[in-house]
Amino acid sequence: AVPRLSRDTYFCRPSVERLREVSETERAAVHNFQVGRHGFGSIVWSGFTDVRDLDLDQLVDIGRRYVSVAVSVAEGCEKQYARRLNKPATLLLDMRSENSTRGEGSACLVEILREQCTLQQASFLSYDEDSDVLTVRVDHFSRYGFLDESDDEQNPSAVDS
Repeated sequence: AVPRLSRDTYFCRPSVERLREVSETERAAVHNFQVGRHGFGSIVWSGFTDVRDLDLDQLVDIGRRYVSVAVSVAEGCEKQYARRLNKPATLLLDMRSENSTRGEGSACLVEILREQCTLQQASFLSYDEDSDVLTVRVDHFSRYGFLDESDDEQNPSAVDS
C-alpha cells in the first residue's frame, strides 16, 4: 500500500501520487526517499527504503531546527514499519529564526553547529550562509535538534532508539 502523508506543509519525493502509480515491488525499494516540510527542512534516506504502508504523518516530525522520526512506536506491525526509517540519512534544515540577521556571527554559529553535531553523533557536512541551510549526516534516527545560543530552549540531544 501507498504511504500516508496528508499534512499540507509536508511533501515526499517521489510524491504520494507518483507512488500510487508504481508497483508494490517499486514501493518496497524507493531510492533516496525524501520527506520534507516547506520552510523547515527535509530528510533524505540513503539507498533504498521500503515505504509501503508507512504512516508518515505519525512517524516524521520536522520543525524549526529539528527533525524527529518515531522508530519505536506501538508494538506489532506498526513498529516493524517504523524501523524501516531507522537508517542513515541526510538532514537539510532551515536554520533561520525570526530575529536572525544573515551573516551575523556565522563563524561562531558554524562552530556551535559542529559541536552540536558531535554531541548528537551526527556528521556536520555543511552550513550554507546564503540560504541558512544546515546539512548533516546521521546513522540512525530519533530526534536531532540544532539551536544557537540565543534560543531560550535547551539544546536537545539525540536519544538512541
